[in-house]
Amino acid sequence: MSTVTPAPAANEKRVVGRAIAFLRVREGISQRELGDRVGCTDQTISDYEAGRRFVTFPMLLKINDALALQPGEALEVVAEALRDHHFSTDTVRYRQPALDLRLRAPPPPVPHANSPP
Repeated sequence: MSTVTPAPAANEKRVVGRAIAFLRVREGISQRELGDRVGCTDQTISDYEAGRRFVTFPMLLKINDALALQPGEALEVVAEALRDHHFSTDTVRYRQPALDLRLRAPPPPVPHANSPP
């Protein structure tokens, strides 16, 4: 059985999407209602939440306002979700219900020519 490993950007989109879904469900709003409030379709909201589409900063601000959150709360929740996913030297592991992905982490930074070994 072969395993597909999405690119790191895909995982970041998925983490951001889960954070948005968390906020939306916490506020008791459907994808359709959130889409209507921010000026897009429920399919777009679904794509954001599933990690199939990048959420722009202006859209995150619209989502924040549409959910009547404190200023910057959506950004804080997204930042916390991204921070909570720990990076090791060679894998990223997500331990969430129904999601267990292993990805190659980015290579370590190249030391500067003037830095000590």
